[in-house]
Amino acid sequence: MKVARFTCALCVALCTAVALGQNPPQPPMPPMSPNGQESPSDRPAAGGPGCACQHEADGCPQDGCCEDACCGGCDDCCGGWLSDFFPCCRCPDEEPWKLFDCCELECRDITVAGWVDMGYSYNSRKPVNPAAGLGNLPTNFNYRHDEFMFNQVYLYAEKTTETDCCNEWDIGGRVDLLYGEDWFWISVPGKEREPDGTERWNADTGHNGIGGRSRNGIAMPQIYAQVAYGDWKVKLGHFYTFVAYETFTPNTNFFYSHAFTHQYSEPFSHGGIHIERVFSEQLSAHLCFINGWDKLDALSDRVTIMPGFNWKSEDGNINYFFSLTTGDEDGSLGFFFGNRTYFTNVLILKLTEEVEYVFHNDYGIWDNAGPAGTDAEWYAFTNYLYYTINDCWRAGIRYEWMNDQTGTRIEQLYRGVPRGAEFQEITIGLNWTPNANLRVRPEVRWDWVDYHAGAPAGTPIFDNGTVASQTIFGIDAIYSF
Repeated sequence: MKVARFTCALCVALCTAVALGQNPPQPPMPPMSPNGQESPSDRPAAGGPGCACQHEADGCPQDGCCEDACCGGCDDCCGGWLSDFFPCCRCPDEEPWKLFDCCELECRDITVAGWVDMGYSYNSRKPVNPAAGLGNLPTNFNYRHDEFMFNQVYLYAEKTTETDCCNEWDIGGRVDLLYGEDWFWISVPGKEREPDGTERWNADTGHNGIGGRSRNGIAMPQIYAQVAYGDWKVKLGHFYTFVAYETFTPNTNFFYSHAFTHQYSEPFSHGGIHIERVFSEQLSAHLCFINGWDKLDALSDRVTIMPGFNWKSEDGNINYFFSLTTGDEDGSLGFFFGNRTYFTNVLILKLTEEVEYVFHNDYGIWDNAGPAGTDAEWYAFTNYLYYTINDCWRAGIRYEWMNDQTGTRIEQLYRGVPRGAEFQEITIGLNWTPNANLRVRPEVRWDWVDYHAGAPAGTPIFDNGTVASQTIFGIDAIYSF
C-alpha cells in the first residue's frame, strides 16, 4: 500500500512539474475518428463479476457463436453474417489496461500514457533499402522492404484544461517523447535539428536510415502550454497540425501506410500560437500564428497564419472541416523562400451505423519552391470508406489521386529533378482489435505514377528508379498503455 501511494504521488509530482496538456492527438473530426473506438462504460470486464453471455435472455439463437463470449449479448459477439468469417467475442466497452493508472492523476486531469507500434512490409519489386537504395519510398512510414520496423515507442504526459461555470480559468500543457524509426518524419529545426536543418539529437551520416541517418532516433513531437478561459483555448509551443485528416500518430489512423497527400501535401507540425473558440456543440473555429511548416526555430523566422473551422450536424452524421495556411517560408536552404498558400477540405459522412465515408481535398501553391526557382502547385483528392463488421473487426479502402503539377513535392526530393506527375494509390486493409489495448492493421497497397507530357526525361521513381508501380503488403501492431 505504501509503495502504491508513493508511486502515485511520484506520478503526480512529475506530471505537475512538466506542465502537461491535451488528449492523444485526434483527426480534425473526433466524433467520427477513423479508428472507430467508442468511449468506455461501466460494463464489467471479461470474466469479471456479473459477466456472462446473455444471448438466451436476449432471445438470440443458440448457434454457438456466443458460447465463449464475455458480456453484452449476442449482437456484441456475433455482429451479423460477416462475423462467421471475422469472429469476435469480447466486451466492446471493456476498460483498457493502463501503465500509469493512478486515481490522484485522474482527479487532477493528468494523464501519462503511450503506445508501441511495430510493423513489417513486403514489396513485390524487392527494392534495395536505404542507404543504398530507396526501398519502398516515396511511401514513407513503412519505407523498408522485407525488414521489421520498430516505428514508435511513444510516451506522453498531459494536463488537460477544463472550464465550467465554477471554474472559468484553467492551465495545462503537454510533453511527448518518441523513440523509433518514425523520428525522421517529425523532427524539426529548432528542436531535434539545428535551425539550418542539420541533425542535433540523432546521427546524420554513416548509417542505413534515409540519407545515411540513424534508423532509430529520438524526437519530441509536441511540447506546449495551454490556457483556457470559458470557450477560448490558447496553445503556445510546438504542436501537431490541425489541417490534415490523417495524423502522425498511428492509433488515430486506420491504415499502417500513409497517403501521398499526408506525406507530401501537408505539414506535420507547427511552432507558434494556436487559438481556438468553441461557439456551440456544432461549431468551433481556430486561428494560428505559426513559424511556417514543420519547424520551431529557423535561421529567418516568418509568420504564417492559419484560420479554419469545424462544423458538425446535430445528429453527428455530417462533419466538415476547412483550414487555410498562408505565409512566406524562411529560405534557410537558399530556396523555399516564397509565399506558400494551402487549403484543405475534409468531409466525413456517417452513412449507416456500420458505414462511414471520408472525402479529403488539398490544394497548394508555393513560390520559388525549388533550387532553380521553380514554383510549386499541387492538388489531391483522397477517398476513404470504412465498414464496421463487429466490435473486433473493421474493413477499409482508400483511393487517392495526387497531382504534383510541377514535380517539386516528390520527384525533386528523391531524384533532384522537378518532374510533374500524377501519383495514385489504392489501399485495402483490416483493423483487428481483440481487446481494448491491441490493434493489428494488415493491408495491401498499390502505387503507380503517370508523368506529365513534357516532363524532364528520366526513369520512374519506384524500385530505385526502374518502374512506375509497386505493390506493398504491410502489417503492424499497436499496443496502447
